[in-house]
Amino acid sequence: MKKIKVIIPVQTEIWTKPHFEELNQCKDADTEITVVSLDTGAESVENGYDDTWNALATILEVEKAEKEGFDGVIISCFGDPGLRAAKEAVKIPVVGVAEASIHLASMLGRRFAVITAGPPDAGAYIMDNFKVYEMDHKCIAVRSVGFNVLDLTEDKTKVVTQFVQIAKELIQEGAEVMVIGCTGMTELAGQIAKELPVPVINPAPAALKVCEDLVSLKISHSKIGYPSPSAKKRTLL
Repeated sequence: MKKIKVIIPVQTEIWTKPHFEELNQCKDADTEITVVSLDTGAESVENGYDDTWNALATILEVEKAEKEGFDGVIISCFGDPGLRAAKEAVKIPVVGVAEASIHLASMLGRRFAVITAGPPDAGAYIMDNFKVYEMDHKCIAVRSVGFNVLDLTEDKTKVVTQFVQIAKELIQEGAEVMVIGCTGMTELAGQIAKELPVPVINPAPAALKVCEDLVSLKISHSKIGYPSPSAKKRTLL
């Protein structure tokens, strides 16, 4: 049995049920999934400010997961808040949905594009992470679907329509793979994929399969690359 905790690093439970249902459709038979959100922080992550607000609570939840006996953890927000620090904090695999998705996208085509949620400048925040991952050169663009994250559930049909329209423009510009850049659109991935002639990466399921494989292979991130933090006094406000 593989026990995986999925942390939705926002202070709202509106995405918990959709995540649980979507991931249970594609998980391995021997995988047990637990989905949680945060008790503190911002309701959504759309920029570096939100990321910082939610990163600490996310890291603490990752540490809790290791103590609870989980075999792996997924941070399910395309900003990957707290990901690198979380890898330092624990020894079990920690998978960020953006990191997993764009590496998978790079295997399926030479260049990919991302359509996210949030303000028009949300792409700059995401591209900053891509630079750290050294994958920015393969991403032709990051564009917003035109809805803030918390508004994605209001008109799902319009979200899909907007996504497909923007995706077709990006394909004309050279994108060979499309990545859904917000896990708030996880349940819409099937509808989107039917309308596009290129592979569509759904980030939460992509991260789940990577995490399952790491657990099955009994490997995790390098503690040379992500060394454990030294013992010292750390105080919460």
